Amino acid sequence: MLLPRHCKDIYGVLGGLLADCDQFLCTAQTITAGVAVYSGFGREYGLLSSVDVLRTRQALFAAELLYLLANAAAKCSVALLFARLLSQKSHIRVCYGVAAVCAAWGLCAALVQGVVCSQALRTSGVEDYRDTVCVLLFHK
Repeated sequence: MLLPRHCKDIYGVLGGLLADCDQFLCTAQTITAGVAVYSGFGREYGLLSSVDVLRTRQALFAAELLYLLANAAAKCSVALLFARLLSQKSHIRVCYGVAAVCAAWGLCAALVQGVVCSQALRTSGVEDYRDTVCVLLFHK
């Protein structure tokens, strides 16, 4: 793989790509949150049709997954930035370890959130969705 002259290592390039990925994920999350608000998020359940409730829940579900992935990408990007700034090999290895743990956490959290909430999204009605584990699983 050819790297530009100003890039010392592949981790500097990877950190920059993760920062770009984080910006993309944050933009996508903002758009999906806007779709949820447009569909009826924040209004009383009784005022919404079943189609609006489903569209709102789907948009919030997507926004929550994108939030987890963007959060993990930002943490990995910062850890790789620190690795690039530091000079001691032991500190650099710790930064790489932190980036790996953050990436594993983000993927596992998104996977768990996706599996648990997609099942609750498909099987619950409007009234009983508020009592599902999906609502209680995600805390910012």
